[in-house]
Amino acid sequence: MVEGLAQFYTQAICDHLAPRIPEAKVAFDRLLTLQAPAYQAHQDWAKGKPNAGEIVRVSMIQARATRVTYYPQFQGVMDAQARQLSGPV
Repeated sequence: MVEGLAQFYTQAICDHLAPRIPEAKVAFDRLLTLQAPAYQAHQDWAKGKPNAGEIVRVSMIQARATRVTYYPQFQGVMDAQARQLSGPV
C-alpha cells in the first residue's frame, strides 16, 4: 500500500510537471518498468476514472481511519470509494 501510494502521487506530480519538465515523466516511466510489482500496483487504481486522485485520497483516509493494513483490504476500500464517487468500477 505504501509503495503504491508513493508511486501514485509521484506519477501525478510528474504528469503535472510534464509540460515544463518532460524529463521527470520520462525518468519515472523508465524506472517504473524496472521496479517490482508492489511499485506498479498503482497503475490500475481507479483506471480511466476522471476523479482517480479523489478516489485514492478518500480511500487512503478511509483506510487510515479503519486501520486497514493489508493490500487486498485497501483494494476493497478503493472499489467501494470508486462506486460511491463515480459509479461501478
